[in-house]
Amino acid sequence: MNIGKVSKLTGLSARMIRHYEAQGILHSPRRRESGHRDYGAEEIRTLRFIRNARDLGFRIADIGRLIELSRLGPCGSTAIEALVAERLRELRRQEDEIQANRRRLEHLLQMPPPATPGCALVGLLAGELVPA
Repeated sequence: MNIGKVSKLTGLSARMIRHYEAQGILHSPRRRESGHRDYGAEEIRTLRFIRNARDLGFRIADIGRLIELSRLGPCGSTAIEALVAERLRELRRQEDEIQANRRRLEHLLQMPPPATPGCALVGLLAGELVPA
């Protein structure tokens, strides 16, 4: 299958598919006599894996590692679980950060207008005001 069809099938641009190949996380597909790439079922499966892992926020290096580990079979599952657990910890940290920022912004909207001319938001962002 040519790269255009694979792009439509996987939701990845042809540029990104070539990038993943250059990064070594996608094995180079066989080539046709014309020199064009000819993607098979295994490459499509790997590209879907990459897209889904990216959607979950995994870094390229981690995705490469996940692919390597998945090829080891069951013996790679402990390491895979460790990478997934680390990603989950990162998401929880980000979630905590988002909640803290949301609280700060909600507090800012509830603050009375400043006694002096100026914008409370600007003061907060400049570090002049500290929300409770």
